[in-house]
Amino acid sequence: MQALPTPEHHPGGINLLRKFLNVETEADFQMLVAWLLGCFHPEGPYPILILSGEQGSAKSTTARTLRDLIDPASPSTRSTPTLSKI
Repeated sequence: MQALPTPEHHPGGINLLRKFLNVETEADFQMLVAWLLGCFHPEGPYPILILSGEQGSAKSTTARTLRDLIDPASPSTRSTPTLSKI
């Protein structure tokens, strides 16, 4: 594990994130930003992210994007190891 990245100030602010997330309303975007901020608390309780939508509505992509913002682990996704036949 590595330390969490230090947030950087940018003139565009948090609205730069909007184009990477598939959210319908301003309220949905605000909830995702609130979830992100809640993840940086040094102690729990921590928020739980629940994404809902139809198949193909970018739920996994949204979750991966948000996770990459707060978790410096590499690689960001891992697959189950396969057993090789001997």
